[in-house]
Amino acid sequence: MGIERQRPRHPAAQRILDDAAPEPGGLEGTADIRVIEAIQKSIRTGKAVRVPQAGSPWHPSLDQKIELPPVKASKMVNAESRRGSSGAYRRPTMLEMLGLKKPLPQISSASAK
Repeated sequence: MGIERQRPRHPAAQRILDDAAPEPGGLEGTADIRVIEAIQKSIRTGKAVRVPQAGSPWHPSLDQKIELPPVKASKMVNAESRRGSSGAYRRPTMLEMLGLKKPLPQISSASAK
């Protein structure tokens, strides 16, 4: 019988197990939503939008910093490289993403009626 090793828990999961308050809390979430809504309104109107302060002026501290080990690159299995001959990343075309070999026939608005 060997020693059972336990994977380190993510700090958020540990807080749930310890019945501790989540980080970030509701005030931070509310502030995030206000910023997102202000961005959307600014895009719609084309004007700057003032974001009201959400509750407490509290800010995270360095003791809340979470450091996780770097993610290891996984081995590609049955996958084509998206890097061209220059080594630069090449975005897949829509046809490639849909798994099609040739373009779909064009449908004109006149023939669609």
